[in-house]
Amino acid sequence: MFKQLRKANQNDYLLITATLILLVVFNLSLLSYVQGQQKAAERDQALALATGFSRTLKCEIKNALTLSMTLKELVLASDGKVDNFSTVAKDLLAENTAASNLQLAPKGKVTEIYPLKGNEAGKINLLTDPIRGPLCRYGISHQVTVTQGPIALKQGGKGLVIRTPIFIKKRGKKQFWGFAVVVMKIPQTVSSTAANLKSAGYSYELEKQVSPLNTSYKQVMQKGGLHEPITYSFTTADNSKWLFKLAPAKGWRYNKSNWFMGYIVIINFKPTKRPIADCLADMEKYVFPEVNKD
Repeated sequence: MFKQLRKANQNDYLLITATLILLVVFNLSLLSYVQGQQKAAERDQALALATGFSRTLKCEIKNALTLSMTLKELVLASDGKVDNFSTVAKDLLAENTAASNLQLAPKGKVTEIYPLKGNEAGKINLLTDPIRGPLCRYGISHQVTVTQGPIALKQGGKGLVIRTPIFIKKRGKKQFWGFAVVVMKIPQTVSSTAANLKSAGYSYELEKQVSPLNTSYKQVMQKGGLHEPITYSFTTADNSKWLFKLAPAKGWRYNKSNWFMGYIVIINFKPTKRPIADCLADMEKYVFPEVNKD
């Protein structure tokens, strides 16, 4: 009778063990699902921030591009003879904060800069400059506006430079007049948006394709370290290509929930080096003490 009872108890123990294992599997599956949902929510939130950042930068680039086109129209309207550049440039900059200074470069040589103070070193020949020349010639030959940068500015600091080639019709033919130039300093251009990201607890990195002649990407600005960042790519109105990487400065919260999964496993199923038969025998002593006395 005792042997039959012992056998029945062992079957119960096996059933309990199987139940515990199923419970562990259920907990792990549930936690994995919850973690997956949390991961999706966190990364969607980061993607929304990256999209908002790109929208702001697109607007700034569009504004700067509008400035260069306005300068172009000014040159065309005056048949290449601009007498009131400083006055017009002052008004344009007052309405647009995207740019730090505006320039005119007849035949590729910068002769007009507003504001001039602090930017005197910018009066150079763009076509003969070893860094700027190749891209300027590309803009002339393709008759397109080209953005260069980030590059070191002659007047100091780092910036993006938008150059729009201007062609004037003379004797029925288009002739190259020069460039309308807009300089955007980095990181001042996106400083307010970057400050918002920092206050929200995010680290980030912004990269830009250098130019149509150099398709590699160069870092524009960075704040903090990045762990498993999301990467958002976009193109601005000047056809510049950008990469924006974003991640929480203190790490993703869903990664920090891994310890909880381990805790649940320990609670539900503690590993042991002893044989299961010995464990069952110990359990039987406590459950049926009167049986073990005989």
